[in-house]
Amino acid sequence: MKRIASISLAVFLCALPCSIVCSSAAAAQEPARKADSTRAYTEEFNRGITALRAKRWEEGIASMKRCIELSPEDAACAYNIACAYALQGQVDAGVEWFQKSASFGFGYYAFEDQLKLAETDTDIDALRKDPRFVT
Repeated sequence: MKRIASISLAVFLCALPCSIVCSSAAAAQEPARKADSTRAYTEEFNRGITALRAKRWEEGIASMKRCIELSPEDAACAYNIACAYALQGQVDAGVEWFQKSASFGFGYYAFEDQLKLAETDTDIDALRKDPRFVT
């Protein structure tokens, strides 16, 4: 038992420097990953906004959902999805996504100007008529 414990300790001590080096290498790559992620998000967001402005709803919604995968709890993307559904008359989906945008922080604190937008944005007129809609 003592031999197994000493072998295990030796293996652990030998592996420790490797994990520190591996962790350091991974940490060094982190800024590059973040830059790639930011670039991918920006490209996807621009693609989505362009599609939504052109009323290519499915394409725009898919892009906004991919943005949320890249940046979870992105309130602006969830709001854009709510708008897209509302403009198509899909009130249930629109309310669902509006509620998600609120739970992600849309309209709170630093986003107070967004709350005003939600109160006046004609894109979501169809949602405002629904009793589930609360700003």
